[in-house]
Formats: sequence, C-alpha cells, structure tokens
Amino acid sequence: MLEGNRLTVRGEIVPRMEAQFAEALSELLKSDQKELVIDLTDLDYLSSGYVGAMCLLVHMATQAKRSVVVIASPEVGHMLTLTGLDKLAQIRIEGEEPPSVEYAIRGNALVVRGNVFNDKFEALGAAVRKLVGTKHQDLVIDMSRVARIRGSHLGVLAAALADAEQKECSVTIIAAKAVRSLLEAVNLCSLGKIQIIPAGQPTGKVEKD
Repeated sequence: MLEGNRLTVRGEIVPRMEAQFAEALSELLKSDQKELVIDLTDLDYLSSGYVGAMCLLVHMATQAKRSVVVIASPEVGHMLTLTGLDKLAQIRIEGEEPPSVEYAIRGNALVVRGNVFNDKFEALGAAVRKLVGTKHQDLVIDMSRVARIRGSHLGVLAAALADAEQKECSVTIIAAKAVRSLLEAVNLCSLGKIQIIPAGQPTGKVEKD
C-alpha cells in the first residue's frame, strides 16, 4: 500500500510477488519527498529477492541525495542489519524482541522455540544430538514456532540427522512454511527415514518419557 512517501507491506511474502514489490518501490521513488519510508512491521520474514529490490532502491535514493527509513519487525530488522543495509538506510526496529531460544527434550520430541536465526548454530546441533542419544527410535523435532533459520543451522542439523540414520532412527520434523521450504530445498529427506510435515499437522509419534 503506497501513500505519499510511505510504502506499507502486509501479508505473506512469496517469490511470485517480488516483481510487484519492485514495482511498488519504483513508484515510491517517484515521491517528491526527501525521505522515503518502507513499513515492514507486519512481516516476520523477507526473502532475498525482496531484500535485493530494497537495496537497489536505497542505492538509487542515496545517489539522488534522499534518505530511506525502514521500519521493521525485530526478525526482519535484524536480517536487514546482517545484510549491511543499515549502513545505507536507517533501520528502525519496532515491536518486542524475539524471545530467547528454548531447546526442550520431552520424551522422544525436541521442541524448539524462539529466535533460532540469531542463536549459535552449535546449540541446535547439540540439542538434536542429545535427542538422538535417547532410547527412542521414532524421533520428533518440533520447529513449528521457529520463524527462520540460517544455512549454518541446516548444516549442523544435517550432521545430527546423519547420526540418527546410523542408529536407524526415524525422524519427523514439524516446521512452519519458511523453515520447511529451506529444509526441503536441501533435500534433508535423503538422509534416511526422515519426513518433514507442516506445522499444525498431528504426527501421532510423540511418546511420553
């Protein structure tokens, strides 16, 4: 939604909308205001295509001696800071900071909650290896409340799941859409008896201690 010098983005971020987002940014650049505002506070995730379009806008605005302010949720704000966009534009983070990360093993299930994206990747790997070390054969990794993870997290997760394969354990991973897409993209299911299911879908495999 474009209103004067302010572009507000709401809804689900999907690749097919990247061109529409880039077009909206081009329209924003036509504003006669010196300061351009992009409101991303409703989003908890931003794909690389959207980030690239924003970087281009910021570069063009800087060349025209104009300023860009990005108002973002903690998740998106931290992501933009990691890309270095905060050196060219003002990143203003609004809303509560994501909670600290919790890795809780309950019976045959590892429940992961919190801001895994900004957590050390070794922590996730250690938690999964601890789960693999239990007496259970049917393991569940519940990441349904995790919004995003890094590539480094995928690496340690794959290594831990390889240990599960050696012990002939089956692993069911429950994940939200953004995380599930990453897990499927690296073909984790090729590591043996592993399945990835959407958040909210019952597994029927959770056991008591």
